[in-house]
Amino acid sequence: MNPWQHLHPDPLRQWAALLLLLAWLVLLAATLWRQRRHARRHLQATDAPANAHPALLIAFASQSGFAAQLAQQHAGQLSAQGWQPQCLPLGQVQAGTLQGVRHALFLISTTGEGDAPDNAAAFIRRCMAAPDAAIGLPHLHYRLLALGDSRYARYCGFGRAVDDWLQRSGAHPDAPRMELDNAHPDALAQWQACIDQLMAPGHTASTATATPVQAATPQPWRLAQRQILNPGSPGAPLARLVLEPLHSLPHWQAGDVATLEIPSADRAAHSLWRDYTIASLPASGHLELLVRQQLRSDGSPGIGSHWLLHQLQPGQTLHLNLRHNPLFHPPAIDKPLILIGSGTGLAGLLAQIRHRAACHAQGQTIGPLWLLYGERSPRHDAHFDACLHHWRQQGVLHRLERAYSCDPDALPHSARHVQELLPPLAQPLQELLLHQQATLYLCGSRQPMAQGVHTTLENLLGPGTLQTLTDTGRYLRDVY
Repeated sequence: MNPWQHLHPDPLRQWAALLLLLAWLVLLAATLWRQRRHARRHLQATDAPANAHPALLIAFASQSGFAAQLAQQHAGQLSAQGWQPQCLPLGQVQAGTLQGVRHALFLISTTGEGDAPDNAAAFIRRCMAAPDAAIGLPHLHYRLLALGDSRYARYCGFGRAVDDWLQRSGAHPDAPRMELDNAHPDALAQWQACIDQLMAPGHTASTATATPVQAATPQPWRLAQRQILNPGSPGAPLARLVLEPLHSLPHWQAGDVATLEIPSADRAAHSLWRDYTIASLPASGHLELLVRQQLRSDGSPGIGSHWLLHQLQPGQTLHLNLRHNPLFHPPAIDKPLILIGSGTGLAGLLAQIRHRAACHAQGQTIGPLWLLYGERSPRHDAHFDACLHHWRQQGVLHRLERAYSCDPDALPHSARHVQELLPPLAQPLQELLLHQQATLYLCGSRQPMAQGVHTTLENLLGPGTLQTLTDTGRYLRDVY
C-alpha cells in the first residue's frame, strides 16, 4: 500500500462529495423559498383591502363606435378602482364567458328598427337563440345600458331583448335597465351614477372621484361651403358640406364619424346630436359630409337636415366631435375591397376610395377595388362622376357599376336598383370573397337598398357564408 495514498483522495469520491453538497444546497434553497412565499402570501392576505374587487366583464354591441368608446372608458375607470375588467365585443362573448364571471356590464346599441349591430350576430346565434334553460346564469349580477335613437319605432329594441334574455337565463340586474337616446347628457349622467355605485359602494355620484363618462368635447368648426349635388333630381336635395376647423385640424381615418350638435327649436331643451360618416381625409384640410333633406312622416322637415341645408349659413360656426369607429377602418390595402351603397351612403365609400388612392399615389400596391352604387337619375345624380372616372383611369378603382331607379332612357333589362348589379357579377364576386379574402362594405338606406343587397348576397353566397363573413369582420354594414 502506498503510504501517501491518504493525501491524494480518489477523484470519484471527490465528485460524489461535491454532488452531495450541491444537492443539500438546492434542498436548503427550496425550503427557504417555500417559507418566504408562504410568508409573502400571508402578508398579502392580511394587507389586502377589504373592498378588493373581482373580475368584471364589459360587453358591448356597437355599430357606430359609441358603445365601444364608452366600454373602454368604463374599463379604465373600474380598473383604477381595483376591478379586473375584461372588455369584449358582444360577438366574442360565449356561454362559458358569462358562466365564468359574477359581475358584468352590458352596453348594447340598437341599429335602425330594433336590429342588432353586426358584431352581435355570433352572440345571438350561440346564446340568445338557445332554449331559455340551456344557459343558466343565476350567479351573474349585471347592469345594462341600451343605446338607441327614439326617432325609430323600436327604440332600443336590441338592448331590451338582451336584458330580457339575461333575466330569463336567471341573471340578476343590480339596477333597472337604462336607455340612452342619442347620447343625451342627462341619461349619460344617470348611467355614470350607476357606474359610481360599482366603483365606490355606498357613495353617491357627487362624491365619486372618477371622471364622468361622456362623449368627446365638441369643437368649433365653420361651414366653408354647401353645394347641392342634385338640382333637378326626382329625389330630395343632397348637399355636400365642407367644414373647416377653427383650431388645429384633428386626425381621423376612413370609417370615422362626425357627431354634430344640432340646436333645438326649444332653447330650454338640450341640443340634438346627429351622426354622419365622414367622406374626406385629413390630407384635404377639411371635413366633408353628405346630407340629404329628410322629411318626417307628417311631411315636416327633419330637424338636423333642415338646419344643415337651410338655416346654417356659410361662414357660421357649428360644433362637432369626431368618433373613431375601428370597425369600419380600412382593411389591409393589398386585399380586395368591395363597396356597395346608395344615396348618402356614398360618403363612407368615398373615404375608403380616397384612402386607397392616397396609398396608390405613394407607390403602395393596392388590391382590387369595386364600387357598386345606386341612385335615381343618371342626369342629376351621377355624384362625383369626374373623380370616380379619374380613379378608374389611375387604376385605383377597378370596377365601377351604377344603377339608376328613375332612368327613362334605360334599356329594358338594365339594373334599376343596386342589388340588381350583383347577379351578373356572381363569379368574380365569389372569387374575391371566398378565395382572395375580400372585405365588403354596405352603406346607405336600410330599406329597401341594404335589405335587397343582403338578400341577393345570401342567394349568391349562401347564408352560412354571409354569417362567416360577418363574424370575421369582412361583411360590414353602415345602414340607416
